Amino acid sequence: MDLELLLTSPAAFGLTTATPLQRAICRAAEGKALGLGAGDVQSYFGVEPKLGLVPSLIVLVCGVRSGKSLIAVCAALFCSLTANLAQLLPHERARTVIVAPTLANAETTFRLLVGAINTAPALKAVVVGEPTNDKVTVRRSDGRFVDIVVVAAHRGAVALRGTWLAGFILEETAFFGADATGYVVNAEELLRAASTRLVPGGQGWVISSPMGPSGLLHDLWKTHFGKPGKVLVAHAPTLAMNSVTVNRDMIDEIRKRDPDAAAREYDALWSDADTVLVPAIHIDACVGPHLEIPYHEGQSYVAAMDPATRGNAWTLVVATKNLEKPMHTVCLARQWVGSKVRPLDPNIVLHEIADILKSYELDRCATDQWAADANKAIARNHGLYLYDISASQVDNVEIYTSMATKFADKDIEIPPDPYIRNDLLGIRKKVSSRISIVLAKTPDGRHCDYAPPLARVLAMGCSDPVAVRPKAGTQEYWDMLRAEEKAWAMQEAAKRARKENKELNKAARTGNWRKFHDE
Repeated sequence: MDLELLLTSPAAFGLTTATPLQRAICRAAEGKALGLGAGDVQSYFGVEPKLGLVPSLIVLVCGVRSGKSLIAVCAALFCSLTANLAQLLPHERARTVIVAPTLANAETTFRLLVGAINTAPALKAVVVGEPTNDKVTVRRSDGRFVDIVVVAAHRGAVALRGTWLAGFILEETAFFGADATGYVVNAEELLRAASTRLVPGGQGWVISSPMGPSGLLHDLWKTHFGKPGKVLVAHAPTLAMNSVTVNRDMIDEIRKRDPDAAAREYDALWSDADTVLVPAIHIDACVGPHLEIPYHEGQSYVAAMDPATRGNAWTLVVATKNLEKPMHTVCLARQWVGSKVRPLDPNIVLHEIADILKSYELDRCATDQWAADANKAIARNHGLYLYDISASQVDNVEIYTSMATKFADKDIEIPPDPYIRNDLLGIRKKVSSRISIVLAKTPDGRHCDYAPPLARVLAMGCSDPVAVRPKAGTQEYWDMLRAEEKAWAMQEAAKRARKENKELNKAARTGNWRKFHDE
C-alpha cells in the first residue's frame, strides 16, 4: 500500500488535484524521495530527507486550507492498516486517535475520513459496520481490528494512554490552551503520552497553522526543521500546498484588512507575540476634519465611557452614522485626567457627561464594570443611566478585531485628536497558545484610554440615519407631498395592472378568455 496513491486515487481519498508539495509530504512520510526541485526542498523541508528513513513523527506547519488535515487522516487510515501489531496480545485492539483543541475541531477532521469512506468502495471494504460520530473500525489484512477515534484535547491524554496506538493526529496544536477548551491542556504532555504508546511502524502527525513563536509547535519546528530524522518538519504557506481552492487575490484582500492574520494564517509565518492591532496607515486614512460634530436630527447616537480617577484618563466617546457619509463617525471624544494627588470626582465628571449627552438627546451610556454600581447611583442623580457590559477575553478579541476591520475598510471616521491616534496604536494583539488584547501603558500614565469606549460604541452599533421631513408650510414640504402622491399613484396603477394580468392568465387557463375579453 502506498500513502500517496491512497490520497490521490479516485477509488480512495480522491485528491486528484494534489500539488507536488502535498505529494512530496506523502513520500517523505514513507522515506521516499520528495521529487521536488532544490529550491522547493530548501523552502519547505530545509534539506532532502535521507532515503529509507521513515519518520515516526510528521510535523506540518502550514497555512489554513492547505489540505494538511486531509493528508493527516489519510495517513491515519494508512497507519491503521499497515502498522506492526505483532507485539499486541490476541485480545488487544490498537487505536488511532485524532485529538484537537475542541471536539468540534476534531469532528471536522474526522468527517474528512468518514466522507472518504462513504464515497469510496475500496475504503468501505475495510470498514467494519457503519462509522459512528466518533469512531471508525477497520479490519486489516492480518485479521486484526483498529479503532480510529476522535476526542477533544482535554480528554486526549486518557485516550492516548488507554491502549496501543497505530497512529495519532494532534490537530491545530498551536491552539491547545485554556481559552479554546475550557481546560488547561499541555500539548507536550499529549505528545509524550502518544509517543510512548506508538507501535513499530506507527506514525504521529502534528499539524497546525502557526501562532506566536512559542509552544510545542514552534519548539518542534525550531529543533527539527532542516534536520530530518525520526521527526520530519514541513513548513509551507497555503498557496504552496493548495492553489486550487485558494487564490492569491482572496489572500491579498484579507491582507489589506488584517496583515498579521494573513501572514500567520496563509503565509504560515511565526508572528511576533505582540503585534499592533490597528496599523498607523489604517488609522490615518480614517481621520476626519472635525474635532467635534454637533447633533443632527434624524441620526441615532450611542455613547460609551471608560471611567478612571487616578492616572488613567476618564474617557467618553459618542458615535453615529450620518447622512452624508454612510459610515460610523465619532462625533465627540472627551477626556478628564486626574492624578494620585488630585483624583477626579465622579460626581463632577458624571454631571458634565450627562450635560454633554443631553445635547445628543442621549440619557444612556455604556461603561465597564469598574466601580459600576457606585457610578450608576451617582449618574442617576443627573438623569443619566449607565449600563455596564461584561466581556470575556474571547469577547474582547472579537470586539477589538471588529474595530480593526472597520479601520481597514475605512468604515469609520475619527477626530484629528493625537490622543486617540496614540491610544489606538497602543492596542496590541498578543498571540501565544491563545489570542488576547493588551492595552499598552505609556509613561504619561495612559492605558490606551480611548480604546475601550471606542471599541464599545462600534460594537453597539448605530441605526442608519433617516431623512428629516421638511417643516409644514414650506415649499420643500409641498414638493415632498406632491412627490409622495405621485409615487402612491404609480404604485396603485402597478397593483391594478398586476391584478388584471393575473385575471387574464386565469381566464386563459380555464378557457374563458373570450368572455373576459368581451367584458
